[in-house]
Amino acid sequence: MSEFSNNSIEQVSGDGGYDTFDCYEAIATRQAKATIPPRSNDQIQRQSDSELSLHPRDECLSDWL
Repeated sequence: MSEFSNNSIEQVSGDGGYDTFDCYEAIATRQAKATIPPRSNDQIQRQSDSELSLHPRDECLSDWL
């Protein structure tokens, strides 16, 4: 994504095929909002019990649930 534009990006939209941790990390790096619908069987995942903050993908998923 970063190779396409040096301009500010406010929001990135896509279909469920873009519902991956890599896409959400790239979007978060650009400080943009992801509007990607979750897959039908998606669940919020945590890397470990000690990790209190959600991954950007899981934050977006919690908005859909």
